Amino acid sequence: MSRIAKQLKHHRAGGGNHRRRNVIAASLAAIVLVAAGLAAALLPSRGGAGRNTLRVAARTDVISYLDANGITAYIENKAEIDIQWLDYGTINVAGRVAQDASAAPKELPDAYLGLGLTGEELSALNESAFLNIMNMYQTESNELKTFLAQDTSRLSEMYSGGGIYSYPTLDEESFAAQYPQKLWINAEWLNKLGLAMPATTDELYVVLKAFREGDPNGNGAADEIPLGIAYNGTGNSGFGFLINAFITTDFDMSETGNYLNVSDGGEVYCAAAEPAFERALTYIQRLFREGLVSADAFELGRETFLDGGATEIYGVVAAPDIYNAFNSMGRADSFEPLPPLYGENRATAPRRAPITLGGYMIAKNTQKYALAFKLGDAMLSAEGTLSLIY
Repeated sequence: MSRIAKQLKHHRAGGGNHRRRNVIAASLAAIVLVAAGLAAALLPSRGGAGRNTLRVAARTDVISYLDANGITAYIENKAEIDIQWLDYGTINVAGRVAQDASAAPKELPDAYLGLGLTGEELSALNESAFLNIMNMYQTESNELKTFLAQDTSRLSEMYSGGGIYSYPTLDEESFAAQYPQKLWINAEWLNKLGLAMPATTDELYVVLKAFREGDPNGNGAADEIPLGIAYNGTGNSGFGFLINAFITTDFDMSETGNYLNVSDGGEVYCAAAEPAFERALTYIQRLFREGLVSADAFELGRETFLDGGATEIYGVVAAPDIYNAFNSMGRADSFEPLPPLYGENRATAPRRAPITLGGYMIAKNTQKYALAFKLGDAMLSAEGTLSLIY
């Protein structure tokens, strides 16, 4: 087993239940919907003598859960602030934020949390409403500075319109979360048929054919499905994993992706328009034509894989986490993560879960930006993150 495969195998246990850190910013808005009632009895009460107040704008449906519960009290105590919530409604929230540019200073928020703005709305509001923290986070923030120092590749994902206007939201709970587009291969079938772990797209094709023709489940019936895919456009797809063996792209075959890449020379190009992308689709088409992929891959849901019959029928399964896909330790233990494949003389770059922006922003004209950074850091910290989740 390759080093990467061993690492994936080691980290896959626990799947969606073990999170390392960094469900950031918008998590406060999202997770307390579940935790509010329970946490109220367990965590510190709100309010502290002599603490500064931070005015935070949020949507009505967010405030209704955040205004009086233990999670908010915990974050306030951790950041040593009192939050005064400003209700920005649920309709035309972007328009409400846009009005802040002409509002009186005493009416302005110091920060924005969980507004649910689209990428286009964020781009339109960045310079007028939100603080550009690009030149400030290294002196004003501990957690964000540490996070970006540990993973400098994430910095470019946070740029928007020449600046950084938002704390990042991402999920790094496990390899399943960080690299959702993965393929898992039945190692017992490999051993039974005397096959090696495939390292290239051509070798994977040979293995899939052997799975279909060699009766690896031993029941005497040609019921094996070499490559099980339940396409939903996300990590369950598996197509992106295969396409990346030909050309790097963050998308598989989605109609919503922009497929934009940057060449080594700094030029932007569309991956889907490149000959290598076409060859990747030709490879996938061949798998379909020869019956090596689930015939109804575009109609299946994840529940397709959950319940197994008397014998296993899948040789390779596309899933972020095989334990979640099968919901059975016995079945899952037979599968190993398929290491990055080589195709056209390059190794695939497994799609990494991207950062999203807009969960938490500091207001452009706030006089309390130091406190606003403290709130962002409180949510970004490992302690704060784990408290929000559990």
